[in-house]
Amino acid sequence: MRVALRYGCLFLFCAGAGLFLNRILFGDWVPLPFFAKTAGFYEGYLGATKWNAATGMILFWIVALPPLLAVIAMVTRRSIGLAGAILLPVSATFAYYATVTQIMGHQARYYYPSLAWAIFAAFVVVAIQLKERQREIPILGLRMLAGLLIMLSSLSFSFQQLATHLWERYAMGIRPQSCTVEVLPGKKPERRYPEIGWWKGIRSMSKLIAAMPEGIVLAASEYGYIGSQHQDLTILDFVGLHDRAVVRAVDSVTYILDRHPDIIWMPHSDYTHMVARIRAHPDFQANYEFHPDAYNFGVAINRSSRHYAAMQKMLTRHLELLYPEAD
Repeated sequence: MRVALRYGCLFLFCAGAGLFLNRILFGDWVPLPFFAKTAGFYEGYLGATKWNAATGMILFWIVALPPLLAVIAMVTRRSIGLAGAILLPVSATFAYYATVTQIMGHQARYYYPSLAWAIFAAFVVVAIQLKERQREIPILGLRMLAGLLIMLSSLSFSFQQLATHLWERYAMGIRPQSCTVEVLPGKKPERRYPEIGWWKGIRSMSKLIAAMPEGIVLAASEYGYIGSQHQDLTILDFVGLHDRAVVRAVDSVTYILDRHPDIIWMPHSDYTHMVARIRAHPDFQANYEFHPDAYNFGVAINRSSRHYAAMQKMLTRHLELLYPEAD
């Protein structure tokens, strides 16, 4: 236990040093995703229930079950401190994950880096057990019961449903009415352009950007791949993951529109309140030519941009190629 306490203090020291360094380098104590992924940060965000921390953690338990059972079955007084020191940062990380909206948390991908630490803890415990040459593997009694509970909690569908509900209801404070789609005034239910899939939409938008004049400014939320493909492109970040001003702005939509982006690729449809604010904003209605549903979420080009004529010509051409059956 002294080893666990010692390494626990070292972990806290390193975490504090990291926060202090972030403060010096970037002017804030914590990275921007700390704010942007806080529960309720995006009003009307439909993904609040989609990225469920309880579901992700249970999926990780299933994958990490063999090493975790090895730790439970074979840990001794000599190895418990080392195993605890190894797994303490993992437990602290998972506890934090339970308090945030894990946007883009497909298939528990935020948890999988910790699998290496579970395997390492099992390796240490088994190595010490073999070194002590205890022939009897201690898997009886409370240890077997603990392992059985882990297995049941990982595989039981009813437990998964209960954990998911408890996380949504109490950990995140999610209410059904907080995850309803915000309806725009006069919005037509039918789509002008059919959905083409999330990934195809991103790839197609990247091709459109490649054909646009140099020096344009793009405002978007799904910009990761686009930014990697067009490293000289100026991107305004609707969701605030990389822009401190957006995170701290009282009205982030007005802040971005005041910078007059040449092209707006509307945020993902899960950001219902943000999409409604953009489309209802007087600057957007007055200055942008809007193509609803294009590239899944809708695209708008700035009429006052010096690149407007070239952008309109290129956008029309790409829309005709991407949606040959559209009117």
